[in-house]
Amino acid sequence: MKFKQSTILPIPAQQINLDEWLFQMSDKDYQESAKGHRAMGTFSQKGRRGMINVESIGGHFLIQHYMEERSSASEVVMFSPETCLYLTHILPLKIGVRWTMNVTSETDGSSRFTCNVELLLPLWLRVIGTFAAMSHFVQSHTDEETLGFARDITRKFKSNFNESTSI
Repeated sequence: MKFKQSTILPIPAQQINLDEWLFQMSDKDYQESAKGHRAMGTFSQKGRRGMINVESIGGHFLIQHYMEERSSASEVVMFSPETCLYLTHILPLKIGVRWTMNVTSETDGSSRFTCNVELLLPLWLRVIGTFAAMSHFVQSHTDEETLGFARDITRKFKSNFNESTSI
């Protein structure tokens, strides 16, 4: 199951560094970007960076242990092969989640920020998810966090503009 949202940032793409922004994000900034975001933290393991995200989506609780697959100033791809999904906050299941963010040039003074979320679910869970409106809740969350992340990037760019020309 794939979910996608994008928005325009009032910042030229070449002045955005998604890699730097993501791995310097605070727990407070993460929580403020979407109402379902509960906590996050970053770590390093065997030379690779990772991130733990805790969130609640559609009445379900998720704990994601993302590892960096690849990252650059314009794209970050994170993968959590064993996200713990607690159905209705009770029944623990393991799923995979791939999270991709990228920024592309839109005009000289703006860029397009895109978030993609891919859930790797067993067939039986996709069937149950269809009846439980899972797609609706995950898409709504993706929409909200994309806009929240865009606000955070824009705010940090504006506050750091005099110190540096990139975020």
